[in-house]
Amino acid sequence: MLKTPEYLPATLLAVSKRIELPANASLFKLGEPVTLLHWLMRGELQAMRTTPSGQTVVMMRGSAGEFFAEASLFTPHYTCTALARKPSVVLAIPVASFRSALATNAHFAEMFLRAAVLSLRRQCARVERLRLRTATERILHYLSCESALDGCCQLTMPLSEWAVDLGLEPETLYRTLRALEENGLVQRDKRRMRLCAGCEQVGNPANPN
Repeated sequence: MLKTPEYLPATLLAVSKRIELPANASLFKLGEPVTLLHWLMRGELQAMRTTPSGQTVVMMRGSAGEFFAEASLFTPHYTCTALARKPSVVLAIPVASFRSALATNAHFAEMFLRAAVLSLRRQCARVERLRLRTATERILHYLSCESALDGCCQLTMPLSEWAVDLGLEPETLYRTLRALEENGLVQRDKRRMRLCAGCEQVGNPANPN
């Protein structure tokens, strides 16, 4: 389990509480009043919304070491429903206390802003990815954005869940991923993947092969 960020003021830790969630348990629901901000200590969360046609859309995902649904900090009610994708532990921080700390602690405010910017970049990348036309583009875009400094991407979810995150049918993901491996564009060892030379041209939206 991850430790809380060093920049989190002791005054906030004193009024916060840990919440343990089994897999598929609800953290909050659409329309509920926002009283807490959450930092994920262990596990994974996802925020979902249902379209008028009944389709469930994943709006964002959260991993250990991240704040979750930061936008709710300044909204009266949650605009999504959040569930634990696996057993998770969150640090629940009262929103009123969090806002007060932001207003009075410049260092904390700066560090939280940095974390929020990184989260925004990840969410923007996800929206950009879902607008790409082909399965190949979406897979390569994800691997390009999410790979570590060593060039590898370690999936934290089963391929079936990754397909949902990419907006693809599982069969389409399996078929496309197999083709990328056979063409030497991706190396894969179960959920660990590495982009190979030449993949950036294939994944370019201007060249959707």
